[in-house]
Amino acid sequence: IVEASSKDEKTIKLHKMLNSGFEPFGILMEKRPFLPLVLVGRIRSGKKKPNLKPILNPFEKTNYGITRVRELVLYQSHKTGPVSILDRFALGTGK
Repeated sequence: IVEASSKDEKTIKLHKMLNSGFEPFGILMEKRPFLPLVLVGRIRSGKKKPNLKPILNPFEKTNYGITRVRELVLYQSHKTGPVSILDRFALGTGK
């Protein structure tokens, strides 16, 4: 898996709030530490891991400013085939 991650405090707070809200429905929190990430892609099994440093190093000190999260999409992954969208939720609407 190729991913970009962040340790933004607001994202971690949102993660904790979601987990506490999901518990009554039997959706249990991951035992692994949470790390917010953006999935960029997957590397096929057996392929050599590419060297991404030449591509990503120029962005090391880039400040992307404020990012607004307007929607949370709940996906279900499958062992084969595409992911399925289970539900969508608007965020930040104040309603």
